[in-house]
Amino acid sequence: MSLSARRLAPWLVAAFIIAVGSVAMAVSALPDRPQPQAVHIVQSTDSGFVFGVDYADALPDESESAIGSGLDDAGAVGAGWIRVDLAWYRIQPSPTQWDWRSFDRTVSYAKARGLKVLAILDQPPAWARVHGCAKQIWCPPADDTQFAAFAAQAAQRYSADVVGAWEVWNEENLGSYWSGGPDPEGYGALLKATSIAMRAVQPRVRIVVGGLAVADSGGKDLSARDFLLDLARSNFLPYASAVGYHPYSFPAAPAAARAFGDISTGPDSLASILDQCQQPSMPIWLTEAGAPVSDAASDPDAAMPATRSQESQQAVYATELVTAATRNSHVRALFWFSDIDLPDQRLYFGLRRADGTARPSLAAFRDAIKAYVG
Repeated sequence: MSLSARRLAPWLVAAFIIAVGSVAMAVSALPDRPQPQAVHIVQSTDSGFVFGVDYADALPDESESAIGSGLDDAGAVGAGWIRVDLAWYRIQPSPTQWDWRSFDRTVSYAKARGLKVLAILDQPPAWARVHGCAKQIWCPPADDTQFAAFAAQAAQRYSADVVGAWEVWNEENLGSYWSGGPDPEGYGALLKATSIAMRAVQPRVRIVVGGLAVADSGGKDLSARDFLLDLARSNFLPYASAVGYHPYSFPAAPAAARAFGDISTGPDSLASILDQCQQPSMPIWLTEAGAPVSDAASDPDAAMPATRSQESQQAVYATELVTAATRNSHVRALFWFSDIDLPDQRLYFGLRRADGTARPSLAAFRDAIKAYVG
């Protein structure tokens, strides 16, 4: 899915290794925000399937209470993971300046709640982007080794018991997220450099190919299938642990949608490509999926019947999404986008409305996860 406002998201190995400096909570009610004062530690059931909630790049700008209440939602629905951007521009605004405080805070809040983090490595600072991209945040880095060094610093700073996986970029098969148009070779080189650098620091690090968007090849985009096939043919897939994919399909039900069929149905599916390229055991992670409530832009309180109807449809979709994902043996993770509406970015996919009140989808997502785990 093209979320243009959403995340608006020669050094050797030695240079990568730069020194830098559960009590389970049963949640039966889903209260409106603000959250309880105490920190609630949650422990997800290990079902072998990863459930998560996506927070995009919103948390660094939130208050302490908003971060806490937001992450409480992941525990409340039974998800053991969160997905957040680790935007390079926030961490290294200049070549000699480093500031990890914003992500340190997110990691600290996640750890206190027993949550693991899927961190998206993306959004280079202006000084590190390709020429002509000073004002375009979704530009590839000018030097892959600089990006890889940033990633290695992150892997050294955050242990695998909290940051459990790293996603390299986001929707790189879309021109809106890879300035100049999709470039499987260029992205593959970035993935390779990043993987080598991070594994020099953390040998068992889990690296996810940036979530591929549903698209048709042509113009400024490449389909997820064509992009993955190019990566596989160039032998870049061994540098990853999983393939990210974003099967947005609403209003079509997941089980009947082409976006989900493309995962494992037919000889051109993502799973078939992995099989043909000797990567049959590589899992597919749905690192973004969800359904919008479009009328929330003009009816944020869901006062109108049409908006309430859309919210009911979103809740049904949440249930069907969990079913479709967990029944596919190739899929091993599902992250719902997003925790709360983001009006400033015109995104209304939240389990909660912008005012913090819960939508029916919050309970539906929770109940579907509980049914699967149980």
